[in-house]
Amino acid sequence: MSRSGSFSSRHDAPAGLKRWHENSLVLLLYAVLTTVMTYPAVLFLRTKVLGGPDDNFHFLWELWYVAHALFDLHKSPFFDPDVFVPFGFSLIRNQDLSPGTVLLFSPLTHFFGEIFTYNFLVLGSFVLTAFGTYLLARELWSNRLAAVLAGVIVGFCPYRFAHATGHLSIVSTEWIPFFFLYLERLISIRRGDGPAIDPFGTAGSAGEPLPNQEDQAGIAPASGKSASPGAIDGRVAQMIQQMAGFAPRAGEMPLANRSDATANRYDYFA
Repeated sequence: MSRSGSFSSRHDAPAGLKRWHENSLVLLLYAVLTTVMTYPAVLFLRTKVLGGPDDNFHFLWELWYVAHALFDLHKSPFFDPDVFVPFGFSLIRNQDLSPGTVLLFSPLTHFFGEIFTYNFLVLGSFVLTAFGTYLLARELWSNRLAAVLAGVIVGFCPYRFAHATGHLSIVSTEWIPFFFLYLERLISIRRGDGPAIDPFGTAGSAGEPLPNQEDQAGIAPASGKSASPGAIDGRVAQMIQQMAGFAPRAGEMPLANRSDATANRYDYFA
C-alpha cells in the first residue's frame, strides 16, 4: 500500500509540473497578445488613460475617491458628503461601485495612482478573461488547441474592445469564466469524479483523470464528452479573422493625457 502511494505521488509530480508550465505559457501568450493589440497603452500606464473623454474619467474619480477615503480620510468610501452638498452622494445607491475592482485594488490606487490602476485593470481583464476561458474550455473539452482558441476569441472579442476605453465595470469580464470553471469543479467534487480545486489545473482536469480515478466506482468524468479533432475546423479560423477585423491595430488604441498642472485633472489629445 505504501509502495503504491509513493509511486502515485512520483507519477503526479511530473504531470502537475507539466500542466503548470503549459498554463504559464498560455498566460504569457495572452499577455503578449494584450500588449500588441492595445499598443502603445503599456508604455503610458501612469501618464495616459485608455480612451477618453468618456466614462473612463468617472471611473478614475471612483478609483481615486475610494482610495482617498480609506487611506487619507479614514472613513467610509461609500458616501461622499462633498458631492451634491448638503445632501451628499451615495456611491452604493447611485454608482456601479465594483468590489472586485474599485475596492479590491484600492491599495494599488493609493500607492501608484488612479491612472495606473485603471489601465492595469483594463489590460489585466484581457489577459484574465482569455486565460479563464482557456481553463474552462480545457476543463470541458480536454482539447488544448481548442481551449487556446476559445481564450483568444472570448478574451479579445469586439465587445471587449468597444468597452475597454470607457467602461471599467463592463469590461471586467474575467470573473465570468472563472466562476463557471470553479462551479464545474465544485460539482465534479461533490459527485466524486473531479479533481480538487486548483487555480492552474495542475492536478488534472475532466478528460484527463487522476491516477486511479477510473477505479472510483465506475463513475465517468464530469464533462463526459470531449471535443473531437473535427470540431476545430474552418469556422474557428473564420471567427478569429472576423474578430481581428474589429480589433484595433497596434498603435491605434486611443489614450488620454494627464495634465501636470492639477493633480486630479485629466486632458486629452487627438
